[in-house]
Amino acid sequence: VEAVPEVEAIKFSTYAQIDAVMATRVVATPYFIYSNTSALNLEHLAAHVANPANFCGMHFFNPVSQMGAVEIPAIDSTSAETVSTAIAIVNALGKLPIPCTNYPGFIVNAILGASLSMAANLMAMGVSPLAIDKAMLNFGMPMGPCTLMDYVGLDVVSSVAKTLNEAHGARLKVPSLDLVGLLVGQGHLGRKSGEGIYQWKDGKVVKDAKTRKPNLSVAYTLVTTSLEAGLSAAGKTPAKMADQALQELIVGAMQNEALRVLQAGVAAEPFIIDLAFVTCTGFTPALGGPLRYIDQIGV
Repeated sequence: VEAVPEVEAIKFSTYAQIDAVMATRVVATPYFIYSNTSALNLEHLAAHVANPANFCGMHFFNPVSQMGAVEIPAIDSTSAETVSTAIAIVNALGKLPIPCTNYPGFIVNAILGASLSMAANLMAMGVSPLAIDKAMLNFGMPMGPCTLMDYVGLDVVSSVAKTLNEAHGARLKVPSLDLVGLLVGQGHLGRKSGEGIYQWKDGKVVKDAKTRKPNLSVAYTLVTTSLEAGLSAAGKTPAKMADQALQELIVGAMQNEALRVLQAGVAAEPFIIDLAFVTCTGFTPALGGPLRYIDQIGV
């Protein structure tokens, strides 16, 4: 199970080392290679292993110690034994295996990516991250999308966003004023660097002593000052939206993308998509998942 950085060249080098070591065994030993990747194309990766039939993904979620499920994306060449062994490993770790097919972002990140893309576009319109996060916390999510971006790492979010944009085009576009990309370019990556959209200390968002609201970082305040100046020059003002409007946009993006994932055959049944998303993102369990929620409110 490899969990090296999500850079194809590093993964290719790792596979070559594994295959070289296994080739030296006196008695040939069957072995599998499972790649922990959140968005890289498994077909590209499989082309660099000695035995593609014994290769598939094993996507853990962050933070691994707390997340209860693992996606197991397979490609056409993956053998049934490879998948069943992956399921057994994940079960032995006390986690829930989620089998799926190769697809940009697989199940969870494909859907989550749509909601983060919506949040990024809302920020580019001047909507405050505090308002976006508050709306989604009120919806029942355990963490707001802007806080989540910081927590995962803005560099990781930016990389996955570009992958999804290349795969799906305009519907998952990176905003023309890419505030996340600007922060990454300045070295502000969120929790791991101490500053991103918010200020972080000891792995937690720093909050104002009086209001208990999260503190926006100095870097984010500076880039939004430039944004506001640009909006003003265009005769616009930063957007302000009610909780319900923000929820409908962000949750709606999740629901639409969940339907596309279902239509693409990424999971065998709709409930697998809902189960994966509730388990891996904390989507309000009472609503049953993005597809079940569509059933409740009406198509």
